[in-house]
Amino acid sequence: MVNLKKPIIKLSIILFVVGILLSLGLSEIDLIRPKNANSNIDLYPKRVICSAPSIVEVVYALGQENRVIGVSDFTIYPPEALEKDKIGGWINPNFEKVLSLRPDLVIVQGEMAKYLDFCKDKNIPVLRVDMENLASMYDGIKVIGEALGCGEKATEIITKTRKELDLIRNETKNNNMKTNVFITISRRIGSLSGIYTINGTTFINELLNIAGGRNVFEDASGRYPVISKESLLVRNPDIIIELKPGEEIGRQDLKTMRNDWQAMPTLGAVASGRIHCVTDDFILMMSPRITLIARRFYEVLHDDRY
Repeated sequence: MVNLKKPIIKLSIILFVVGILLSLGLSEIDLIRPKNANSNIDLYPKRVICSAPSIVEVVYALGQENRVIGVSDFTIYPPEALEKDKIGGWINPNFEKVLSLRPDLVIVQGEMAKYLDFCKDKNIPVLRVDMENLASMYDGIKVIGEALGCGEKATEIITKTRKELDLIRNETKNNNMKTNVFITISRRIGSLSGIYTINGTTFINELLNIAGGRNVFEDASGRYPVISKESLLVRNPDIIIELKPGEEIGRQDLKTMRNDWQAMPTLGAVASGRIHCVTDDFILMMSPRITLIARRFYEVLHDDRY
């Protein structure tokens, strides 16, 4: 059995780095489209490398797994994708492996300059998509679907995802006020220093809003800012959600995590005991599984038993 704990924890750190770099701005999206969109599907790429876990999930959701010949080291889903050849990660790509796989398309997400430069140098077709919020994720699914000759399936996935998110949104429409929420990502247990959060430009913020929450730091600068305890006291959230994707949090760790917050007893969330830890591996994954993220947030915000 494959142990996914370390890859997932490392992935959450990688997502921070990528998010910070993306917040600095990107050049225009590079799109590689089939020359004849009406031709037989066999003329579309047959040997595809997915350089990011989210890309892997999209391609598999499109039903094009047979085309995939290589995936990121940080791939976590679906399970059968773990059997594909690994081509390194965002920071440490294995270009020798990439060359040996003889791809006719490499799909990258965001500013993956090493991959873009390598593919340009080796004359390998490359498709770059940005999937940092819901709108860009829908665009990314559409573009990947068109590039692989399955545009109708891409439209089907987008429509299904929108409908599922609308169902969750409708469950909260009768609430006159959203719950004030503080989200922190991969905080080190035993310390309240160096606390990362998210701002209003992230897909996590969008999903939190859909679930009926309001991010108390939605106006912060940078997608993943570090905040101070003083600023947290001013924002005074009703609920604290700790995101620790793929981590195994034991009872003692959970107790320590909650005790950490006792250093700030005047916070509404601390006084009421509404401190939650979410460890699902999909919680930071920008893919068709975002509906699961929205549903998990809904459970945290509206189910006292969670």
